[in-house]
Amino acid sequence: MPRKQVKSLKHLREIINSQNWINNIDSDENECLDIVELPPNQVDQLSDLEDLDDDIINDEEPDDVPGDIEIHYQQKKKKSTKNNSFVSKWQKIEPKYSKTYPTVEIQERKNRLIEELKGKTPVECFEKLFDEFIISDIVKHSLIYSRQNNDHNFHVSNECIKKFIGILLFSGYHSVPQERLYWSEDEDFDINFIRKCMTRNRYMEIKKYIHFSDNSELLSIPSEERDKLFKIRPLLEKLNQNFLKFGVFSKFLSIDEQMVRYFGHHYLKQFIRAKPIRFGFKQWAICCSETGYCYRMDVYEGKSTTNTKETGVTGLGASVVAKMVSILDQPEQHEIFFDSFFTGFSLMKYLNDINVRATGTCRFDRMNKCPLTKDKEMKKKSRGTYDYQFDTKNEILAITWMDNSCVKLLSNHETIEPLSWAKRWSRSEKKEITISQPKLINQYNKYMGGVDKMDWNVQKYRIKIRGKKWYFPLVTNAIDVALVNSYVLYCMANDQISLLDYRRTVARAYLTLSSDLSDPKQQGRKALPKSSLTRVPVDIRLSGNHVIERTEMGRQRKCAICKANARKECKKCNVGLHMECFIKWHKK
Repeated sequence: MPRKQVKSLKHLREIINSQNWINNIDSDENECLDIVELPPNQVDQLSDLEDLDDDIINDEEPDDVPGDIEIHYQQKKKKSTKNNSFVSKWQKIEPKYSKTYPTVEIQERKNRLIEELKGKTPVECFEKLFDEFIISDIVKHSLIYSRQNNDHNFHVSNECIKKFIGILLFSGYHSVPQERLYWSEDEDFDINFIRKCMTRNRYMEIKKYIHFSDNSELLSIPSEERDKLFKIRPLLEKLNQNFLKFGVFSKFLSIDEQMVRYFGHHYLKQFIRAKPIRFGFKQWAICCSETGYCYRMDVYEGKSTTNTKETGVTGLGASVVAKMVSILDQPEQHEIFFDSFFTGFSLMKYLNDINVRATGTCRFDRMNKCPLTKDKEMKKKSRGTYDYQFDTKNEILAITWMDNSCVKLLSNHETIEPLSWAKRWSRSEKKEITISQPKLINQYNKYMGGVDKMDWNVQKYRIKIRGKKWYFPLVTNAIDVALVNSYVLYCMANDQISLLDYRRTVARAYLTLSSDLSDPKQQGRKALPKSSLTRVPVDIRLSGNHVIERTEMGRQRKCAICKANARKECKKCNVGLHMECFIKWHKK
């Protein structure tokens, strides 16, 4: 793929808008144009902070991309002199496949999931994915990082980290122009809920030291062998592991890319045109086509990190698909959909060999010399016209279908019939018309949007708060994906609620947690509302891990059940209780 290097975004715009350069690009391939920032010669992996203002909360895109920039594009096709390693026998016959695929296990997994999660609260569902192990690991590495920075007075608990996450989740649906305004006492910015949860200085202290790995482990690793995502690798791996806690319970899956918005300067940052989020980190994801549940997400680290020796497939897109389908313990039970960035004949053959059913749009030069009708001829025909060829040797179907433009697909299991019908607007007739649509086209349109559905749910109430650490957007995106995933699980097993109500329930439950470390300077105990039932969220009261302990210095508190004086309390709920009232309080 040819490359051009430039030094500024202005120079870049001049190049891509010039007619000479546009004429040199294949019209069928210009959708794959990428503009990427090159990594520096030396990368300081031990550095966390960036010189940016993390107090501002808005969605404005940066107007510069620092460092050298590469434009990756596809030149006009040239005749290849390489010998094709795959032999195909293309014939215009109805596809006939020799393999059959069972689908019984999928429903059984769904039933087990529903049985386990039925009656669970939103907080309990969220903590199935973002569990106590992850929270404890964050506490551990945050304390280590503070000691490495010679701050021995910093202390943090699991409850403090949960409160911090609660504030992040709160910012997704209650945004203010600047981060510090969440603690403002002015009438137009008075958010008493946040001020009661944690002081601003305490929040900033946790944000400063929050960490997900031990930097000292990098010192023993040569710089060229260091993991580019070492800072957040433990978090991403644990989340991906938890996403598969219930197995892959979806028959239809889609693989696509996702952009994570990023405003700073980092060598993994990319600029991709024609995307809602153009500047940021690129991630690969495999999601349920129907619900958007994400089973795995991987941050793109560069082509050099891709290993194709184990699978035998070539190309970045094909290797991504091969890695994503490796999570399937019974691949024959699933159908995978992906777009032309990933699809190629070699990938389809590989997936067929490992019993994975797949369908994807494809570029003509990746169809292994398939004798389909050329685009020039197809455009002369009416909409709804299609041509097809079936490779009897490898059992792969290729089809081209005329819509507004020519659409080409490969599939190793789908058929052409029965035909369906699609409604389109005719400019010439100035009315809506009906055109024929082959079955595999209809299936692709129906089940390709899983990653987009997940991304849409994440973007609706995504965390608005920024951070000085370059990986902070990846962390907040991981939290958002975990919350959206837990929302899908909750709705599968319980009554349907809106994503906003679900997010508010989790955020409010975390913001009202009791912790002695959330405000170390606070003395005494503030007056609480008269009714403990209205003060303590139901999700906290009915969740697990409650401990009854003696009150500080044996002070008396009113029992939440019998209202008599008690010298014991539930530390998690922060209410006074007698031993005999403890069980009653934590029941519905």
